[in-house]
Amino acid sequence: MSTVDSVIDARRQKRKAHLERRTAEHPAIGRIIGTELRDLRRLVGLSQEEAAVLAGFDRTYPSMLERGARYPTLPVFIRYVRVLKADPDKVLARIEKALKAGGFLRG
Repeated sequence: MSTVDSVIDARRQKRKAHLERRTAEHPAIGRIIGTELRDLRRLVGLSQEEAAVLAGFDRTYPSMLERGARYPTLPVFIRYVRVLKADPDKVLARIEKALKAGGFLRG
């Protein structure tokens, strides 16, 4: 393995560990977000693969979001919710309400 390959491999492992730590800190938060996204996708009658194609994602990404294995960035969240024909503001409001009910947010 070349030095460049070793550096790239080390960076990938570091990034993977970071993502695993981030999602492991509060797995319930990921599940709350994922449940909302799954319910929306099912409501419009799309498979995960169909939603991924329409949003321009890898076919496995919706599954990771719905299981709480990954947290979407805001631009990705907005794009995905729009593909699911929903208003991002309303979806965020429902997620916020669920997070408050779960004790993850105050106010």
